[in-house]
Amino acid sequence: TEETLRQLEAALTRRCPVVCVTAGGAIGNVARAAKMPLATFPDRGSPRAAAGWSMGVVAGILERAGVLALDEAEIEAGVASGTAMVERCAPAVSTAENPAKQLAWSLMDRFVIIGGAGFLAPVARRWKTQLNENGKATAALEELPEATHNTVAGFEQPESLRDHLALVLLRSELDNPRDAVRAQLVGDLAETGQIWHAFVDTSGEGRLGHALAGVVMGDFTSVYLAFMYAMDPTPIDVISHIKQQLALADEAGDE
Repeated sequence: TEETLRQLEAALTRRCPVVCVTAGGAIGNVARAAKMPLATFPDRGSPRAAAGWSMGVVAGILERAGVLALDEAEIEAGVASGTAMVERCAPAVSTAENPAKQLAWSLMDRFVIIGGAGFLAPVARRWKTQLNENGKATAALEELPEATHNTVAGFEQPESLRDHLALVLLRSELDNPRDAVRAQLVGDLAETGQIWHAFVDTSGEGRLGHALAGVVMGDFTSVYLAFMYAMDPTPIDVISHIKQQLALADEAGDE
């Protein structure tokens, strides 16, 4: 994307140390030409389907740089947590036993708000973007504790929208205790305002395990929601259209 290329250009202009991570394309070409450290992974589909690759490569770089404490045991435990969630949410698992299918049914025809705190806040962002791109559905992100300073005050209006709202709060036993209290209070306020809501409790060993289990659950939910809307979750034509129009605007500006 042009934003990433501009960030790379700014970093090089400021003589920052740079490591490039890519599945190919312009970033890789620049890195090779400038002889910068380059980490690549297979280009086997859309970037959003390569979360495991991108997370693993970046984590490895940060660990080797000495800014992230992450050992192989924690990585293996995280992968195990993600794999266990895949088995719970797989297409062959019936709706009665499948938490992602059940949640997707509840989110259909609703404006979805995803909430999370601490290390689950980025997971909540992933849910939001996957619901957008895979599910072709409107969704918003709210991060705790910030949401308790403003978002909750907006539950009152418009009253006519309440039946079409859904609030999903991601939780973990590893959450900061104060954030756990905040999440419960937000859920209580949604209950008072007659807004459909659900808590999604992650599981696993360590924060990485909980995060990966949450990512997998959100990904499956977004795909099942697309199926319910009779949509193909893969194409993102509107995003491609915007990129094409931006390129045309650049060409026009150069003339």
